Amino acid sequence: MDVEFSKSSKIMALEEPQFASHTLLVDLSKGLENVPVKIPADLYHTSAMDFEYTVENVSGPGCQQDPSELTLGGCDCGVLSCGLHCSCVQNFGQNFDDDSCLLEITLNSASLYVKPTFECNGSCRCGDICKNRVVQNGINIPLLVFKTKSKGLGLRALETIRKGQFVCEYAGEILGRSEAKLRTDAKSIEEMNYLLVLKEHAGKDMTVTYIDPTNFGNVGRFINHSCNPNLEVIPVRVNNETPRAALFARRDIAVGEELCYSYHGDLKLTQDISTNSKPCFCDSDKCRKYLPHNLFAF
Repeated sequence: MDVEFSKSSKIMALEEPQFASHTLLVDLSKGLENVPVKIPADLYHTSAMDFEYTVENVSGPGCQQDPSELTLGGCDCGVLSCGLHCSCVQNFGQNFDDDSCLLEITLNSASLYVKPTFECNGSCRCGDICKNRVVQNGINIPLLVFKTKSKGLGLRALETIRKGQFVCEYAGEILGRSEAKLRTDAKSIEEMNYLLVLKEHAGKDMTVTYIDPTNFGNVGRFINHSCNPNLEVIPVRVNNETPRAALFARRDIAVGEELCYSYHGDLKLTQDISTNSKPCFCDSDKCRKYLPHNLFAF
């Protein structure tokens, strides 16, 4: 299965902020996540926080299936944690190692190909601590939303993250194509466009999922672009066929390092520079100089 996704966003640079030791931090998720998503109180009370926090995708206009609906069958393992003989693993392959990190065969940065990732679900007869339940169990890494000197808001890790470790989901409203295009067309080039277009190719078939965290979303909406990212977007399915855009570490990530992913995956872009192109200041040795602009999102 080939995966392609696109997202437009703000201009970014690499300046890092300096926080005073007395800075008051609050929980952006208001207790909804397993661990607090920290943000300075002065940032929390700004227009950038004008959205409702949700830990999972929610139905939006044009959504064909409630993201929380249980439609997939499950295993009959009857144990706390499934092994290799689990029917879910047998049908779709092993996803995670014993440390709940994504296997290298799935996290393959050298190719656009990723195998289908299905976790055990609400129909399965296994425990919540099953090794095949990772994304659905939510964030377990302390994260900090911060403001940089010139690029707006970003997200950084407050502890070391291992390669393959789940970081967070890019959650928001699941939209139909018409609504997604309507919202995108209504925005000026100066406005933030959080819409993520996730395209999955299987042979001649293509599944497209539109995720918009503008009004309902989670901490994933604050992750910036990099042409040499440390995160990878992996479509993960749990209770039904609607994929979750799960962000996993492409490599080991140090404490305090900003978390970034490529807004156009690993596609080799040959885009023309136009008035729709914004400069990219990721400052990596692979920088394309301009942010991805997908002319084929719709």
